[in-house]
Amino acid sequence: MKSKRMCCSMRFSPPVVHHRLSDLIPSEHGASAIEFALLAPFLIVALLGTVDVGRALTEHMIIGSLLRTGAQGAIAGRNGPEIENIIRASNKDTLVAVNVVRICTCPESAPLSMQCGTTCAGSAPTNIHYSLTAQKLYNSIFLSDIYLSRRLQVQVR
Repeated sequence: MKSKRMCCSMRFSPPVVHHRLSDLIPSEHGASAIEFALLAPFLIVALLGTVDVGRALTEHMIIGSLLRTGAQGAIAGRNGPEIENIIRASNKDTLVAVNVVRICTCPESAPLSMQCGTTCAGSAPTNIHYSLTAQKLYNSIFLSDIYLSRRLQVQVR
């Protein structure tokens, strides 16, 4: 029976030997801090890039909203300069360039524009469209500066 106990007690190393072996194994304390330090710049760039793209999309949606406001003015019967004034009045950003163009077409030849007083075939009146365009230079954080542009066309008659 004694031999079994000696055998079993030999399996466990004494605490002094165990302590010296653990000194040979490198410590893992601070490994996650080093990993974070290596990844943090990439994470920060990704975060700021996401913020930059989000800001650009917000500006693009604001421009679209301005054009829809102008389209509502056109549907209400306003003319070109009045539509531009409506857009400028609802715009808080003075850097947005707005252009309103009145286009007249005949129903049978829709892609061709003509004089608005022209009588079309069959004595039909001309269709009246307004082409609304808005542009803004977007100053980006990481990307090069880009022009945000939206175009909307509405048929009034």
